[in-house]
Amino acid sequence: SWKVMLDMCPHRLAPLSEGRILKDGPRKGCIECPYHGWAFDGSGDCVHIPQLQQQMPASSPSSSSATSSGRSILSKASG
Repeated sequence: SWKVMLDMCPHRLAPLSEGRILKDGPRKGCIECPYHGWAFDGSGDCVHIPQLQQQMPASSPSSSSATSSGRSILSKASG
């Protein structure tokens, strides 16, 4: 299913649309921030921070909602 998220990483406000969608491994389907590599699942939860050596605890979700489209990546303008 497709998801819509705010086009910003909560860490440094980098545009997630400039990141990439991971295609394999344990975080397959997650969007990765281009700035520090934080990864977010389809619910908007941060599931990976490369700088941490331990497992990610449950985190607060970023704003996300379900949608559908024929495109690969959607950006949602705020406002």
